[in-house]
Amino acid sequence: MLKIFAYPIAWLFRIYLNIRHKLFDQGTIKSVKFTNVVTICVGNLTVGGTGKTPFTEMLIGSLMGNHKVAVLSRGYGRRSKGFIEVTSRSSYKQVGDEPKQMKLKFPDVPMFVCEKRVDGVNRIMELYPDTDVILLDDAFQHRYIDPTVNILLVDYNRPVFEDDLLPVGSLRDLPSQLPRAHFVCVTKCSPTMTPIDMRVMKNGLRLFPYQGLFFTRMVSGSPIPVFPDEAMLSILPNGQNVLAMAAIGNPAPFIEGLETTYKIVDQMLLRDHHPYNVNDMYKIEERLESLPDDTVIIVTEKDAVKLTGRNRIPLNIRKRLYYVSVNISFTADTKENFLKQLDSYVRKNQTDSLLYTK
Repeated sequence: MLKIFAYPIAWLFRIYLNIRHKLFDQGTIKSVKFTNVVTICVGNLTVGGTGKTPFTEMLIGSLMGNHKVAVLSRGYGRRSKGFIEVTSRSSYKQVGDEPKQMKLKFPDVPMFVCEKRVDGVNRIMELYPDTDVILLDDAFQHRYIDPTVNILLVDYNRPVFEDDLLPVGSLRDLPSQLPRAHFVCVTKCSPTMTPIDMRVMKNGLRLFPYQGLFFTRMVSGSPIPVFPDEAMLSILPNGQNVLAMAAIGNPAPFIEGLETTYKIVDQMLLRDHHPYNVNDMYKIEERLESLPDDTVIIVTEKDAVKLTGRNRIPLNIRKRLYYVSVNISFTADTKENFLKQLDSYVRKNQTDSLLYTK
């Protein structure tokens, strides 16, 4: 019954997107091309769950050694508006959970949230004029900025060429926008992926010769206590009973990763960016009452950022609460090649910028 309404909505959404992109392509709606700083956009065509945050963190770690890097995000889910600099003490409710997570991991890298990306870049350059690279988190659809480099992430388990627009599928933009990407990185690939699997994905994407295609997978670290001084165990043994809890776009890889080492006795999956509250604590305690006494709770790193308020979390939960971080791993040792190609874009733009300003 719902499909009767979903398909007309998706059809209208397609018309809207086609008109919007045409207006940008014609210049009726203006896109700003910054010449005084390299802008690198990390985005996707689907709703959540492609791994933008760990990919952006990988870029920060790779670029910060040779460049003055800053990060600009919309700050999805925040309860504030306007341009705000993210600090280690910022509340995730003020700046968003993902920017807060990145700031805690890279405290010396300037990070900001602003829904108006053009204004955000201009403000960053005023505050930090030595910045030479700005990472634009989740800005592929934005288009008010014409970035130096567009990196598009595609979930291997949800190929865009087999998907449909919302609300029928999970696409929030048209697959016809793929040619705007300089790099297409397929994420969440299986460790057992074969060359034939890669070829199928490559053929489905139909990329142009100028577009780099890379395959990556998510690698989870060992669980870390959110409250180390109160943790029930410092290291979790294989087969440990686990309540898996996540409020992310696509929790399936998170669950699958835990299942390889631990025994998942229950799951508590919430909508993406869910703000944990007192009622959630009651629900967790109710779940724990029916589970084995040694059950621990494992959450994602993004969830852990929202679960650090010691006074708001009961002791019974605090001592059981762990999180796992996620890193990006390139298949066949292709990370060096990716970074080399990315660096060539950065260096070329910096040279062009110097020539432009003379």
